[in-house]
Amino acid sequence: MGWKTLEGVPVEDIYDAIRNDVESFNGTFFAYIGTDSQTIPSKGITVFVQCVAIHKCDENGIGKGGRVYYIKFPEKRYTSIQKKLLREAEIAIKLGQKMEPLFDELDIEFEVHCDVNSYAGKNNENKSNSVHDSVKGWVESMGWVCKTKPHAVIGSIVADRMTKSKKRNRPFRKKGK
Repeated sequence: MGWKTLEGVPVEDIYDAIRNDVESFNGTFFAYIGTDSQTIPSKGITVFVQCVAIHKCDENGIGKGGRVYYIKFPEKRYTSIQKKLLREAEIAIKLGQKMEPLFDELDIEFEVHCDVNSYAGKNNENKSNSVHDSVKGWVESMGWVCKTKPHAVIGSIVADRMTKSKKRNRPFRKKGK
């Protein structure tokens, strides 16, 4: 299975797709990379989703939409939340390494959004906080900006919805619309 848009349209080459997005719009771009996963115990797998979001801004810095690309793939089941979250970070970093030359070529700044919580919670209910410092430090050691919950929109919201979404058409449409 290859890359797709949020609407489920297959993308033959993500690099060409991003180049086409940039060439078709006169403005500034920002990119966001995120990964999330969902364990499916009945199948003994963990499904990972990688996302690359390209955000368009006009010459005044006003957002003008964008496009999200994603790819899903299964791996063996991760039973440890810490190992699963570190694997998500590793996948995001590897994607960042692959995409960085393209972003440099196109003069696009990018951030890595990690699905870990910056706040442990009053009763340590936010289990992802246990690897927060490790994940953030790992990404930042690459020289990149790292966003974590609640600011990691691509990792904690977009990729998360795609791990759980069975219907690909309009996964962010408001109820009743």
